[in-house]
Amino acid sequence: SKGQALQLVDNLPYDNAVKSKFSIELDETLYDEHREFLSNPLLLVIMIVTYGRSGEIPLTLNEFYGQAFDALFHHHDASKEVYKRKRHCVLGLQDFSKLFSAFCIRTYTQNKYEFTRLEALDHVEKSKSVVGVDVRNEDFLKDMQSSVCLLVQDGLSLVFAHRSFQEYFSAKFIVGAGAEQQEVLLGNVIANWDSDKVIPLLVEMAPEVVERALFL
Repeated sequence: SKGQALQLVDNLPYDNAVKSKFSIELDETLYDEHREFLSNPLLLVIMIVTYGRSGEIPLTLNEFYGQAFDALFHHHDASKEVYKRKRHCVLGLQDFSKLFSAFCIRTYTQNKYEFTRLEALDHVEKSKSVVGVDVRNEDFLKDMQSSVCLLVQDGLSLVFAHRSFQEYFSAKFIVGAGAEQQEVLLGNVIANWDSDKVIPLLVEMAPEVVERALFL
């Protein structure tokens, strides 16, 4: 509920001025606009970290998920930030994003939204060959889960912190793919056009890709 979200924000070890401004906006508009996201405590923390870096919540999905990933990837002074995590692999933001995008599109097109640890490591291994990024599979999986918080443990399985992250990074992969691959991938994605955010995100990121590879 909104009251629970406000209470969580109040209890976070975060800059009080940022929390105060965020709470006002959450109470007035943000909760109603982002109810699905803000009902999840982890994602609420992600949103306030994003808000703390930019001073606002972006209006477009593309901008929001881009800023959320940037906030999760770059950790600042622990006295000001909620997250302070050690990264296990040496990838920069761009290479991490490329590899995670390949991981997301691979799992998305296979309708995989949760997986065992061994399955996740296999997806990492196969994704590396797609984008040409070299890293230890275990290190990348640790970073996805404990450092950048894009995957979480759910019982014996790993799942995305929120399905929309899988959708956002799948869209990013499609934008960066070659023309023929874009057509193939969009052929898979279109079946879910009314049930997830991949197509809307693609329209925001690169409308010409959707027009050429799908509609035309």
